[in-house]
Amino acid sequence: MSSTRVVSLVAAAVLSSAVAHAQVGSGWTQVSFTKSAHYGGSWGGHYSNSGGVETFWIHTGEQRSEIKMGPSWTSGHWQFQGEVNTKSGSGGTGGSSVQQIFGIAGRNSDASQLRVVSNSSGSYKTQTDNNPNIIVATGVYGKWVRVNAYHDANGNRIYYYINGSQKFSGVDGGNATHYFKYGIYLRGETNPQAQWRSVRMYRK
Repeated sequence: MSSTRVVSLVAAAVLSSAVAHAQVGSGWTQVSFTKSAHYGGSWGGHYSNSGGVETFWIHTGEQRSEIKMGPSWTSGHWQFQGEVNTKSGSGGTGGSSVQQIFGIAGRNSDASQLRVVSNSSGSYKTQTDNNPNIIVATGVYGKWVRVNAYHDANGNRIYYYINGSQKFSGVDGGNATHYFKYGIYLRGETNPQAQWRSVRMYRK
């Protein structure tokens, strides 16, 4: 992680204290967040931002192009929200992660991933150690899809919502230090690309 570069911005559209309603649930407070770059250097991977649309892509031999969001947490209720669009063929049959809730008990790994795979004209599926993989959306290639990832750290539960509808509920793998990531990770069988926009972070 020594090559992590701080992107050095706080999302301009994110409020620090006002109570806001996320796309799922109520009583959430929209919080400011920092961005750290997990791409380039030993990771490989490429990133651009044009008009608020963040594009992430990786080629053969490269590992990841992701943004790590701060702050991290060990308790409470936290929600990620954003819109993602993946290029046709991304993920192949093995899958590439487009969003993560990082942190699992006993090791340096993620509690969950949302992966894109190539079946059914592009599908998003959950990937966790402690739950079966579940397809949460199909026909996603070339379309903007709203994703909400909700982590109840107190109850050790994870929920995924697609376009406002709950599609997944499962355990998080135990107490740890957690944070959100988004972008593209794991090359799969193709050279994947994901675009993100309107990323926000909430807590309560």
